[in-house]
Amino acid sequence: MIDVKVDLVSMGIIAEQLFPKMLPYPETPIPYSPTKYTYYKDPLYKLPPPPSKGDFGFLLAENKAKLLNAMRACGLSKENQYLLMAMAMQETETLSEGERDSTKDKGEYFAVNFSIFNLSAFFIQMAGTTGDYKRLNSHAALPEVVGIIMANIKAMGQMRALRTVKGGATAYLIDPSAYGAWAYPPALKRTISIMERTPSLLYERYRVACNLPHQ
Repeated sequence: MIDVKVDLVSMGIIAEQLFPKMLPYPETPIPYSPTKYTYYKDPLYKLPPPPSKGDFGFLLAENKAKLLNAMRACGLSKENQYLLMAMAMQETETLSEGERDSTKDKGEYFAVNFSIFNLSAFFIQMAGTTGDYKRLNSHAALPEVVGIIMANIKAMGQMRALRTVKGGATAYLIDPSAYGAWAYPPALKRTISIMERTPSLLYERYRVACNLPHQ
C-alpha cells in the first residue's frame, strides 16, 4: 500500500501555479503499480520482453529515475518536474523506450510519434530539432527530449504546447480540442494535484494517470 503523506499547506499549489483557475479533469485516478506494458491496437513493433521477475513497478521506478536525472540536468524547476513526470505517466505504463506509440509509423510523417512522451514529428520540428528523430526514442536522449518540450512551452505558451503534444498539428493549426487535446491539460492538473499529496509518486513504483477520451 502506498504511503500517502498529506501536506495541508502545499496541497494543490503546484497544480494551481501551472494551471491557474482551470478545473481539473473530473476523474480522480488511484495510483497503482503497473503489471504490464502500454497496450496499443495494431502496433507496428513488438513490445520488449517483460522485466526480470515480471516486476513492472520496479521498472517504472528505474525509468522515473532516468527522467528525473534528465530534468535536473536541464535545470527544470520543481513545478516543471511535476509537469513532465505527469506527462510521461499519462503516455505509458512504465516509461520504457519500447512503449512508444508506433501505430502511426506508416502514416503521415508529421504524425509519427517519438520518445516516451509520444511527441509528434510536427511538435519536434516546431522546436527547431534536426536530424533523425529516431534517436529521441532512447532514454539516453531524455535531456534533449526535455529540452524540446520546454522550448515549445516557451515559444507556444504552455496551453498551446500541451494541446499540441496531445493533438499534433491538427490541434496546433486547426482545432485545439482535436484528438482529445482539450482534456489533456485538465488531466495533467488532476495528476499533479495527486502527486502533490503523495510526493513519492515522483520517483516510486506507482503510476497515476487519467483515462482520456480517444485520440
